[in-house]
Amino acid sequence: MDNASSSIYIFARIYKFFILSLVSISLFCSGCAKKQISQMIVAGKLSSDKFSCVYVALPRDGTFGSIVYNGSGAKVASSLCLAFSEKSVQCKMAVSTLPFDRNLQMAKDVGCNYVVIPKILHWEDRNTPWSGKLDRASVQVDVYEVDQKRLISSSLIEATNQWATFIDNPPEVLLPAPFKKIVDSLY
Repeated sequence: MDNASSSIYIFARIYKFFILSLVSISLFCSGCAKKQISQMIVAGKLSSDKFSCVYVALPRDGTFGSIVYNGSGAKVASSLCLAFSEKSVQCKMAVSTLPFDRNLQMAKDVGCNYVVIPKILHWEDRNTPWSGKLDRASVQVDVYEVDQKRLISSSLIEATNQWATFIDNPPEVLLPAPFKKIVDSLY
C-alpha cells in the first residue's frame, strides 16, 4: 500500500469512527427531553360510560415575550382530545376561545358531561440545534364536571426538549405523554 492509499484508509477509519460516535451520542441524548407533571390534583374520576363526552376548551395561543405562537392553542386542545379519544371517550373541541362560563354552557349544549380547560402558561419555540436553547411549554389542565361545575382534576405540565438534538421540534411534541398520564389518572 502506498502513502496515498494509506492516508485515505486512515481518513476513512477516522471518519467512520466520527460518524458512529455522533450516532451514539444522538441516540443517547434522544431520551433527554424533560416532561413532567409538576402538580396533579385528582379529586374524582370520570365516568367510563360509553355515552360519556368530554368537551375541550380552546386556550389562548401561547406567547414568549412579544412573540405569539399562532395555532398553539388549537394544537394543545387537539392533543388533549386525542388523549381522551384513546380512552374510547367521545371528545368535542371548541372552535373559539371563550370565557370559563361560556365553555361550561357550550359543553352542556353539545351534551358533554365534562369540560377540560387548558391554559398555556409558557410557550417557547427555539431553534435548539442551532442555538442550544431549549423549547419550553407549561400548560395547566383543569377538568370540571359540567352539571355541578365541580373541579375534578387540576394538573400543571412543564416540559423542555432534549439539550442535544439535530431536529428542531416544536413544543407541542412534548405534550402527548403528559396528557396521556393525566387522562389515565382520571379513569
